[in-house]
Amino acid sequence: MVENNSANIHGGIGNITEAEFNFALGDSLRNSKAQWSADSDLILVERTRVISGAENSGKRPDILITDPYTPPLVIECSFNRIDAENDAISRLGYIVKKGHRKIKSAISVYIPESFRTRNHSSVLNDLKNEKNIFFALHQMIDDQHQHRRWPPKGFIEGGTRLSSTSFLCIVTERRY
Repeated sequence: MVENNSANIHGGIGNITEAEFNFALGDSLRNSKAQWSADSDLILVERTRVISGAENSGKRPDILITDPYTPPLVIECSFNRIDAENDAISRLGYIVKKGHRKIKSAISVYIPESFRTRNHSSVLNDLKNEKNIFFALHQMIDDQHQHRRWPPKGFIEGGTRLSSTSFLCIVTERRY
């Protein structure tokens, strides 16, 4: 019997994919801030055609936060630490179509293997309870794509706290 992946998103049997995790994290982030829950277009999950330039139309950030009051933020998630880091760093410098603002901050999220056996509702619960994922912030510091990472090594453990940290970081973004 072939399992329907959409059932996993809505609370079915486990074996969540990275994309399904991204949707769960997007839901968790929307629920963490009143403005984000009021306008679903502020948090875009697994969408193409959100980055400016014809050559970038196929680029698909895992999660793109386009809050009009703060600079855009990309969140890249992976079951592989290195992929999460590389994907997050690679998004720095792109221009978001909506508002034509440069992405100067990105968060890499390392998803522990234990999430593979979970479903959407249990992932949401874990994120709400601030456990089980690991993240780091990457910020562009000049137009030559030099960046800084926080923390310098390792990851911060948390769940929806990710949104609070990311919001603080993008609000306090330095101007160059």
